[in-house]
Amino acid sequence: MMLIEFTNDVAFGEQPPSVVVLCTLHEIRELSSKLLLRDIIDMSSGFNAVFLGGISGFQVTIVNENEHLVKIQDGKVLISLSKEHAGVISAMLDRIDAQGQTIYVDFDGLNLFEEANLIISAT
Repeated sequence: MMLIEFTNDVAFGEQPPSVVVLCTLHEIRELSSKLLLRDIIDMSSGFNAVFLGGISGFQVTIVNENEHLVKIQDGKVLISLSKEHAGVISAMLDRIDAQGQTIYVDFDGLNLFEEANLIISAT
């Protein structure tokens, strides 16, 4: 089961706020694949996800412009990325090959709007 939490506490050594996604290796592979194949990924319907910390959904949308890494709107985590940047995240996910491994999704230097850190960890 995937657990997605918005937290205002330090998470995995990162200063708040953060969106933390805890998932199995199988879910990580599935997410990686969907990032390459779909234009919209809705974690609230496409995965067996539980949401904590006041959020009720998580959606990744592939866009041509107006990218943003993490935006919280109406209780939902929204990510809008180009196919290229979605591919970068997919490649990061593909490097996770054991429980306990964690990635910190960041595109430093690209000036993408980021309301919270995005941390993905294999459980």
